[in-house]
Amino acid sequence: MNIEEALQKANLDIRLRGEDAPHQWFKYAEIEANVLCDQRDLKLNFTFNCDKRIQAYAVYESKLVVVTAGLFDFLCRLADRIVSKGLLPALGRAVAPSWTLSSVRSDQTPRKLIQDAPFVDGVSEWKDDPERHALFFYLLLTLFRFVVFHEMGHFYHGHDKRSPESSASMDVDSAQPRLLPKNEALDAQARELVADKFAMDMLTICTEAEVERMKRTPFMAPLEKTLLNSKERRMQFLLQAAYIYFAATDRLPDSVPEEGIRMSHPPAAFRLVTLAAMVTENLDGEKTHSALAATIVGDALIAVALDRKPDPEWLARMQVPTLVEHYKKLHDRFSFWTKNSPRLTRGR
Repeated sequence: MNIEEALQKANLDIRLRGEDAPHQWFKYAEIEANVLCDQRDLKLNFTFNCDKRIQAYAVYESKLVVVTAGLFDFLCRLADRIVSKGLLPALGRAVAPSWTLSSVRSDQTPRKLIQDAPFVDGVSEWKDDPERHALFFYLLLTLFRFVVFHEMGHFYHGHDKRSPESSASMDVDSAQPRLLPKNEALDAQARELVADKFAMDMLTICTEAEVERMKRTPFMAPLEKTLLNSKERRMQFLLQAAYIYFAATDRLPDSVPEEGIRMSHPPAAFRLVTLAAMVTENLDGEKTHSALAATIVGDALIAVALDRKPDPEWLARMQVPTLVEHYKKLHDRFSFWTKNSPRLTRGR
C-alpha cells in the first residue's frame, strides 16, 4: 500500500517518516507501532503525519493507523515533565520532587501547560541518568502504545461497519471532539469505550509478556525491579499512565458537563473511570481498592509535574444526574460495538 496516497485520499496531512522527524523518539516509536499493527491478524499499516494537532486516526479503507506529529510530541513533553520533576524518585539519582504551586498555572488546563512546555531531545535533566532515562522511555512507550492500540481496537471490533448497509471511512481520536445529535453521540462514545478497553487489554498483555526480558536487560532491569515487580504493581502503573494520559489530553476540564452527552468522545474523566472499572471488575475487594487508590495518585503526579493545584473535582464532575443517566444508556450500547455483535453477523 502507498501510504502517501492513502493519506492524500483521506485528506490528511503528509507522511512523516521517523528518520525525518525532529528527534530520535519518533523513529523508535515508528518501529514499535509497525510491530504492534502486525498483530491480531489485523495486518494494519502505521505512519506518523506532519499534522501538529493532537489527533490519531483509524483509516478503514487503507487499513492504516495514523498518529499526528502533534500528538506524539505532546506525549514526549508529558513524559519529560513527569521524569524531569523527579517524580517516581525510587529510580535513578532524582532529587526530591519540587512543587511550586502557581494560581496562574492552576487556571490553565494541563493540555495547555504541556503544549507550552519545551522538549528538546538530549538536554533534559535525566539524559545522563540511565534509570531516569529508562523511566522516560517506558512511560512514553506506554502512553504511545495506548494510542496505537486504541486505534487498532476500532479495526478489531469492526467499527467501520456501522450497520449491515453502511460503513464509515475513518474514526478520529481528537482532543476536540465534535458535538453530535444525542443518538449518534451515544454510539460514537460507545465505540470509543470499546477501543479503550481493547487498548488496555493489549497493554496488559504486552507488559506481562516483556517482564522476563526486562529482567535480563541492564537498561530496563531497575525499572522492572522498582515499579513492575508484581502483577499488581504493573496494573497500578498502567492505570496511573491512563490517568496521566486522560487528564493531560482532556479538552476542557471545566466545560459544562452536560455537553458530554453530545460529544463524539466521552469526557476524558469518564473514559478513565470506565477503564478502571473494567480493569478491576474481577479483583477482590482489597486489590480493587489498592488499584483504584494507585490510579488516583495520577492527580498528584499531574499537579506536581505542572506546578498546579490538584483537581479532585475532575472525576466528581461526572456525577451530574444528567450524565449518570446518559452513562447508563452508554453501558447498554457497549456490547453492540464489540466484535461479536449482531451488527456484524446479521444476515450472514
